Amino acid sequence: SMAPVGKLQTFRVLLAEAARRGMDIQILDVRSAYLCSEIDIPNYMTPPPGTSPPVPGHVMKLVRPLYGTRQGAYCWNKQIDSDMKEWGFEVSSADPCLYIKKSGNCVLRVLLFVDDMAIFNDADTAGKAMKEEFIKKLGDKYKFSTGHDDHVYLGMAIHRLSGGRILLTQERYIEDVMIKFGFAESGKVDTPSPGGKITKLDCPDEDPASNPRARRYREMCGVLRWIEQCTRPDISTTLSELCKVQINPGDAHVKALHHLMKYINGTKGRCIVYGGEETRHADGKIVGYVDSDW
Repeated sequence: SMAPVGKLQTFRVLLAEAARRGMDIQILDVRSAYLCSEIDIPNYMTPPPGTSPPVPGHVMKLVRPLYGTRQGAYCWNKQIDSDMKEWGFEVSSADPCLYIKKSGNCVLRVLLFVDDMAIFNDADTAGKAMKEEFIKKLGDKYKFSTGHDDHVYLGMAIHRLSGGRILLTQERYIEDVMIKFGFAESGKVDTPSPGGKITKLDCPDEDPASNPRARRYREMCGVLRWIEQCTRPDISTTLSELCKVQINPGDAHVKALHHLMKYINGTKGRCIVYGGEETRHADGKIVGYVDSDW
């Protein structure tokens, strides 16, 4: 069984609303969330190394859904969903992981991504009180963590700027990606693509299963796709073209992908900014220019 997760589109909309309304934002995660729920179907496992069963040959019966079990995420989501509704939240019709609670003109929104929560509340006294009430109810039942990275949600860092603006960036995540794939000290380029057409004619004439470039190529494409979806629509066209040949990439494709990695490494500080007077008309309406998928 699977569990739903909050949509990135929902998260971006919430950031835009937070910038417009001047809302507070807090990120927290529930510790050992799966172990806090009850398993719905009995599971059995062989004793892990270092553990001996009372009777040789016996197996262990799980009473909690461990991480890695098929229904672990589902059991946790079912329980937290029930809790949120009991605490007075309603589920958004646009996103099953967006929970909304209203009191007068105040609104509290919580976006759930498995055990990570992005909490948006009005910054006035009533709004803060609503959030504190929710935090207390959550803390009475679960342990959760907040700390120096309580502004980071799924690798995206949220920063407050002057004038109520909100900045969303993945700079730290990109740095880690560049270190992992060996591009941290690479040269920098000014464009996502080196030019030319990505074509299957440049694919090698060999069995894709034995292509030595393929696995690393696909890993890089997967990581870049996450970066693109979260904060970097400027790489969308180039990355989509490169992904078309990831089953059997050739040297020309690898060269173009490396060019894209250098571009991202050189522009890792680029971000999305929400809010600010320059984004509004005189009548107060928000103005934005987006791709059809954004």
